[in-house]
Amino acid sequence: APARWWGVGRFFLQAGAAYGRYAVRLLRRPWEYRELHKELFGVLFRSFRDAVGPLKGPLIKIAQTLSYLDMDLSPSARGLLTELQHRSPPLAADKIRAVVRRSLGQDPRDLFAEWSDAPLAAASVSQIHLARLKEGARVAVKVRYPGIDRIVKSDLRAVRAFLPLLARATGVRNVRENFEEAKKMLLAECDFRREAAFMDRFRSIFAEDPIISIPAVYHGYCSESVLTMDYVDGQTYAEFKATGTGADFDRAGQALVRFFDKAALQHGLFNADPHPGNYLFKNGRVYFLDFGFCKEWTPEFIGFWKAQTRAVLKNDLPAFAEATKAMGVTNTDGTFNYGELLAGYRATLEKMLIDRKPFRFTPEFVREEGRVIFNKQLGGGKAVNPPEILAFSRLFWGQHAVLADLGARIDYSAFNTFLE
Repeated sequence: APARWWGVGRFFLQAGAAYGRYAVRLLRRPWEYRELHKELFGVLFRSFRDAVGPLKGPLIKIAQTLSYLDMDLSPSARGLLTELQHRSPPLAADKIRAVVRRSLGQDPRDLFAEWSDAPLAAASVSQIHLARLKEGARVAVKVRYPGIDRIVKSDLRAVRAFLPLLARATGVRNVRENFEEAKKMLLAECDFRREAAFMDRFRSIFAEDPIISIPAVYHGYCSESVLTMDYVDGQTYAEFKATGTGADFDRAGQALVRFFDKAALQHGLFNADPHPGNYLFKNGRVYFLDFGFCKEWTPEFIGFWKAQTRAVLKNDLPAFAEATKAMGVTNTDGTFNYGELLAGYRATLEKMLIDRKPFRFTPEFVREEGRVIFNKQLGGGKAVNPPEILAFSRLFWGQHAVLADLGARIDYSAFNTFLE
């Protein structure tokens, strides 16, 4: 729609101008880097809120992701992101019912024994409604916004025009290749049959786990636009954080870590959306709710990743360089410093595995992880970052940000069993 194109285009024009002013001021006053950095992000998030905030689609998802990452932002910038995290307005009830009717052949008020027009939640590509099956089970019904696939494609066309600026800002030379990976995953997120299949696979993996749960899917009430699952009457992340104890946070954090490690390293599956809104907490268990942003790695890639991790633990530079190159992390002129990256990994990303003792996450640690990735892996303006790592980076950093927000203390003693 023209209004959406205008909003997206206006934001990117303002972002380009803000980045230009930041670059000039940084050259003049490099010793004020931290304050200039905070000011830049404050301007960018304010522009984003004003130009794009009321809309739906992938740009809102980007803002929601940034809202829970600890990026050393000013309080005003973080407040703007928090506002965006909760700003997605619900769609009118009649339009949601029309989607269900077209997808499943009946009005939801007839299809279900009970149906609530008031949404439980509204997100970037869908909203959730409470219902009851005629067999008696209470269910949460996720309904895709009509035309959201076109909105996603429209947003991505707008973003594509700014890929050269993004490449310059991040230092990633193959940014177009990573963009295509993001595009594929964002469009796949609009297919709820695919999401239901991933939920079944994850549910099977963790069927016997004492602290991890995935709601059951009711496939007879699912389509490409509708996903029906068990309703979980649990605490939201905010409620859990406000009422939980340190021991509660440690147990929940252990669930988040095991969910990723076991699914990825043993089964090649990972759910790359660690947004706090995707969890519920009940009776010492963490319920994982959203499986739209999932990916399956090849056994070959998992093998390279395991080899890289073993090399980090042994401080074996030749093996680390070989595995990291095989994963696709390099640069355009062949001068990538794998020694610096290995040292950075040992000091941050995999420090908790090396120390061999329970590790407590802090915001300061997560910020240092970000600096290692940006300066060691993406630094120099010549980096080539494989698309396979795009979603992994989102999950890894996002998960650690949630763990730091909880102040969770994690026992990694079982991790080596996943490397075998």
